[in-house]
Amino acid sequence: MNLQFKTDSAALKKSEKRLAELEKLIQATFEKTILSGLSPESANKLIHGYESEKSALTEKISQLTFKINAQHQLKNDVDTFIELMKKHVNITDLEGVLFMV
Repeated sequence: MNLQFKTDSAALKKSEKRLAELEKLIQATFEKTILSGLSPESANKLIHGYESEKSALTEKISQLTFKINAQHQLKNDVDTFIELMKKHVNITDLEGVLFMV
């Protein structure tokens, strides 16, 4: 695969990892609020920040997934085209070829 595909795949993996971390941070913030006496104001501020980052990451993940899938489909289409061309590169007779169009 090309460099852009690798870059996008790495960014997707990193974003998904961070999204999972945010879920844990949100849960930990709720637990600290209940168990440790973290003030509701502080908890709300932390959770709001985490939720904002989660929202941005979710959108980024969606865009990267779409982009990666499009790159993958393009590669498959090119590979299929190349295989078809290889089959017909040494055509000596045009009979039957017109039906492929």
